[in-house]
Amino acid sequence: MARKRPASATRTPDQPSTETAVAPAPKRSGPRAAGRGSTVDNLPPDDANLREFIADFSAAGALMRRLRRSLADALDLSAAEHSVMLGLWYCERRGTTSVRELADHLHVAAAHVTAELGKLSEAGLVEKTPNEADKRAVNLRLTQKGHKLLDRLAPILREVNLSLLAGVSHAEMGAAQRLLKRIVEQAPDAIRVAEFAATLDRHALAAASSTRSHREK
Repeated sequence: MARKRPASATRTPDQPSTETAVAPAPKRSGPRAAGRGSTVDNLPPDDANLREFIADFSAAGALMRRLRRSLADALDLSAAEHSVMLGLWYCERRGTTSVRELADHLHVAAAHVTAELGKLSEAGLVEKTPNEADKRAVNLRLTQKGHKLLDRLAPILREVNLSLLAGVSHAEMGAAQRLLKRIVEQAPDAIRVAEFAATLDRHALAAASSTRSHREK
């Protein structure tokens, strides 16, 4: 009987798992024929196109982290502080912003955002004001000093984008964004499966070691 796929995770990718065992994804019957309309989830792990995609995807992620660190250095910020500043810069355009809304935009835990906001607030770059509708929450906004700092970054970002996104069409960016959003949504489920498999491997190794010890005695 097929095993159930684990329920979607509510924790963010940067949070450690607190669960010891989660049922793995259902067993697939076999790879589908590649072609228009087919999906890649049933491709064998050693499929050449899949391996090339994963390699490029991993390299892109590593390069983007390196780029973010370089941009943060230009403002004398940490990479995490830089991400929070840019996230708040974007969220401010939609009106008032809470810690939860900012965390959701950045796909990180609210506790992580709170820690970075504390540093930025002490530096005079971010201001917290009471939320009149919810006394437990605060509204966030960049201070004048924070806006001036990002004004320095804007021309650098324009030059960076000219290199990073050279020749990329709006359609291509939209397709890439849809794919990335899907991966962000489904990655916690995949992490659960990987963690479950690792737990089984550790138990198997421990059992094998125990058996060898008994035999040696």
